[in-house]
Amino acid sequence: MVYSPQTRQIFNQWGISRRIFNPRDISRQIFSQRGIRGFSADGSRCRGMRMSEVKTIGIIGLGLIGGSILKALRARVAGIRIIAADPREDVLQKALDAGLADETVLTAGLKAPGTPFQRFRDCGIVFVCTPVGSIVSTLQQVSVCCSGILTDTGSTKARIIKEIEAIPDDYRPRFIGGHPMAGSERSGFDASSATLLENAIYVLSPARGTREEDYSTLETLISKMGALPLRLGGEEHDRSAGMISHLPHVAAACLTNAAHAHDRSGILRSLAAGGFRDITRIASSNAAMWTEISLEAGPVLEGILKDYILRLQDFKAALARRDEAWIREFFEEARKYRDTIPVSAKGILPAVPEVWVDVEDKPGVLAHVTTLLGDHGINIRNIHIQNSREYEGGCLRLSVHSREDGTQAVLVLTEAGYTCRQVNE
Repeated sequence: MVYSPQTRQIFNQWGISRRIFNPRDISRQIFSQRGIRGFSADGSRCRGMRMSEVKTIGIIGLGLIGGSILKALRARVAGIRIIAADPREDVLQKALDAGLADETVLTAGLKAPGTPFQRFRDCGIVFVCTPVGSIVSTLQQVSVCCSGILTDTGSTKARIIKEIEAIPDDYRPRFIGGHPMAGSERSGFDASSATLLENAIYVLSPARGTREEDYSTLETLISKMGALPLRLGGEEHDRSAGMISHLPHVAAACLTNAAHAHDRSGILRSLAAGGFRDITRIASSNAAMWTEISLEAGPVLEGILKDYILRLQDFKAALARRDEAWIREFFEEARKYRDTIPVSAKGILPAVPEVWVDVEDKPGVLAHVTTLLGDHGINIRNIHIQNSREYEGGCLRLSVHSREDGTQAVLVLTEAGYTCRQVNE
């Protein structure tokens, strides 16, 4: 078995001889002699972990997803201790000041990469919320110090699971792949929210040999956080995420770049209406993150893009031959499938509940609308004044936090004499 330099460095810190790199011997030395839970005297795995035994939870990486998991755990799961790790000191301080974390671990600027993860020794569950390219190495480092259940939040699963399954049974981490199918065009800890995962599909992809008791424990915790666990194999997950997440991000960026390339006078930016803004909203996502995700998803995404390009070519050919029936069926087929997509559950591309209001162009109207909603406790996330009203017909678009807020806003504004409706439910 060949271990990474970082993992070998950790072995040295734990006092493991350079001559001993047999997985069973490593397990025996670390887990039996050091008294780490979950292993018997010969270094073999004990039974799975029950939810009632989970007293401490670790989170590594406090970005949008890691921060949202932290906030959801603190808001919804009582009686647990939370250890949070991140390379940014200011983020960790925010987590402490807000009472979200009981202990923090700074992972930046350390000469010994494995050192901080010794603090995760007593964690029953650890969430690895790092960029996809560093997930496996982080899992390896944590597993040397912690015998608890390890899970990640990466947007690809097959490669990670394959690398974990290649580790010999006696030393393989108790890993269950995870992917919360929720997100935002914004990123970072400040954009995270305790409600981001609420009613969102949370895919769980167990590795070979995963104990059902471990899976049930993690599934229970995910449910407590307000998400909806869904069991999927790694390859099936990657195909699904590629189609409904990775491809839309590429398409949104491509459409935006195409408009930019043709917008020499700036007129397209002025004419861009609600439809264009909605379709391209996710083009505002973090460029560095989506570069890494795209490269990680490469093989699957290439196949999906090939099919997508063929469909565009078919449409182009139908235009060239003036095939009205084919074009009508193209749009009709899309409409029928689109109308079957549930509106009440969150997906990986987050819905933004909006209220569209027809208003007159006169002083004081905007202030009156916002004051009305504020007086009724309805918080507005964003306001867009729609000058170009292609398709939607509204000129004031109010983004709110929930469908319930949207429904109440429509009632309040309608009673005040405004014509309005809720969309993007």
